Amino acid sequence: MFLPSYVHAISKDITQRSAEILNQYNLKACYLPYLVTLFQKGKATMKELTEQTGTDKSNTTRIISELREKGIVADDRKSKNSKKYNVFLTDEGRKLVIKSKHEFESSIDSLFSNLSQEELDILIEIMRKTKDFINKKTDLKF
Repeated sequence: MFLPSYVHAISKDITQRSAEILNQYNLKACYLPYLVTLFQKGKATMKELTEQTGTDKSNTTRIISELREKGIVADDRKSKNSKKYNVFLTDEGRKLVIKSKHEFESSIDSLFSNLSQEELDILIEIMRKTKDFINKKTDLKF
C-alpha cells in the first residue's frame, strides 16, 4: 500500500471517531481543531486560528460564528466592527472540551492499541518531525 493511503485511512478513522464523540454534544467534527487549539492556547486571534487549523479564513469565520451561537466560544472585541480580537472558550466550552477529552484519548488509545509502547513512541516522534518539517516549510513562504 502507498504511504498516503495509510495516512488517509488513519486520518479518516480519527475523523469518524471524533465525529461520533462530538455528535453526542450536538457538534460537528470540523469544530475539533478549533476546540483543541483554544483549549491549549487559552485564546487566539482569528488569524492564529486559521493558521493553526490549516483552514482558510472564511471557514474559520463560519465555524467560530457557529461555536459562538452555541455558546461555546466568545471573544474580547470592544465593538462589533473590531478587526482584531481574541477568541476563547466560554466556561461551558471548557467544560465540554474537558468532558470529551477523555473520550477522545480513549478512542485514540484503542486505535493504536496493537502497537507496543516503543512502536508508539517511534510513531509519535516520526509524526512530530514531519509536522515540524511542514511547519518550517510553511514559515518560509512569503
